[in-house]
Amino acid sequence: MFGWFRPRPPLETFEQAWVERHMRWLAGQFTVDRIRRADILLPTDESLPPGPPENHDEVRKWLNLIAARLDLDASSIKLEVVDEAAMPGASGQYVQNERLIRINETVLAEPPQLIAVLAHELAHELLLGQGRLENSDPDHEWITDLLPVCFGLGIFSANCTIVDRTHRFGTSETWSIERSGYLPSRMFGYALALFAHLRGEHQPPWMDLLRPDAREPLREGLKYLAKEPDSELIITRDWSSLSDAELLDMLHSAPPSRQLDAVWELEARGVHSPEVLTALRRLFDADDDAVAEQAVHVLSDWPEFPEAARQDIALLTEHRDTRRRIAALRAAARHRFPADPIVSNLQDLFLGELSRRELLSALHCLLDLGRSAEPLLPYVVKVWKTSLVRMDDDELGEAAATVFAACTTNPEQQAESFLPDPELSTRAIEMLRRLKNAPNIALCKSVLAICLADCRPRQSKCRSTRTHGRAICSSPVQASLTTQPQANQS
Repeated sequence: MFGWFRPRPPLETFEQAWVERHMRWLAGQFTVDRIRRADILLPTDESLPPGPPENHDEVRKWLNLIAARLDLDASSIKLEVVDEAAMPGASGQYVQNERLIRINETVLAEPPQLIAVLAHELAHELLLGQGRLENSDPDHEWITDLLPVCFGLGIFSANCTIVDRTHRFGTSETWSIERSGYLPSRMFGYALALFAHLRGEHQPPWMDLLRPDAREPLREGLKYLAKEPDSELIITRDWSSLSDAELLDMLHSAPPSRQLDAVWELEARGVHSPEVLTALRRLFDADDDAVAEQAVHVLSDWPEFPEAARQDIALLTEHRDTRRRIAALRAAARHRFPADPIVSNLQDLFLGELSRRELLSALHCLLDLGRSAEPLLPYVVKVWKTSLVRMDDDELGEAAATVFAACTTNPEQQAESFLPDPELSTRAIEMLRRLKNAPNIALCKSVLAICLADCRPRQSKCRSTRTHGRAICSSPVQASLTTQPQANQS
């Protein structure tokens, strides 16, 4: 009676809701029937070539094989295999206007990773090339990661979120572990649970082929879905047929992930009625932090901020939960609340311990403040400097650099003042110039970029060096100072 016996979701609410919503969207694009009849590609499948490709023609055979699994005719898709120097840090790249896929030669030695990269790049052709998504859609890379699951290629996507490589130089050998892709293995695991459940596979025989951090969410996801009422409707139900009133009912009584999905659906429809306002304000006090946080974010995106919510936002800026507090501060900054209390509040937060997710969210808030955030520049520079020194988190460094540029009149000159070390200031200025030419690459408007902030796809985590049989294992920070981090696919 108190919800003690309700099945436990396998993921945090935001991640669960995002996977469910976008698996449903993909099912709508490619049909539920296509998902149900997908052939699952296994690492042991006899259709796979016997070894790594050794030349361009053999890579083309791998491309054609994966394209066929995605119902794509690859004959008109161009393919280039490039050396690492030509595409540093990236495994693959899709060039939409040329229908061109580039593959970094470093992935050819590992067929499972090659399959994952090819599946991701070919998924771009299905989504961007065929007009289902636009490059401006903030979540398009994450959705592109998800698509291969629906076509039976999810084992490779889930298993290749972490890549380890060995490099030999004469009598020396180096070993590195790197993140790859966009979605973490746990989200692939739950997506595979939805995939298997829809197909009636309650104990899929391929489960044991997955990495442990994907296998466990798959196992727990299947248990959850088996107990959840109408779980098949998570993917098969046509939400466009739901009325606004039905969505409002979900905000009142549905499980947290469904509440969050309904919040997003109402926002996608542009429904800004008094009834929605009342429901969102009620969610500010939701038991689930993710639901409350997203209710604040959605309300702050309304073209005209409702006066009735201003007092609620002011109270939330002092909330004990840091996520709600920063969300409220972002809403306050965006809608021109007095700047001084916002700056003071953020200063208190920066003086404490913030997670990476919270740091990214706070940096977004500073960007909304603009020049009013100038008193907080020392904290921004501290984040930026840490990223530049460790070389393990470009996303966080670029976010700090974007805020720095927005808060200063001459960013390059002032970067030299704040970062007197010549090497750091040179790299900082290079980053500022790169961001000036591509201003949107640092602060993606997608809330997913913040909510998945602890998944750093470009971070090199560990490296060891072997010389004459001796292994020397270095710490993550030491590794990041000596190895180049792996960039996202495409």
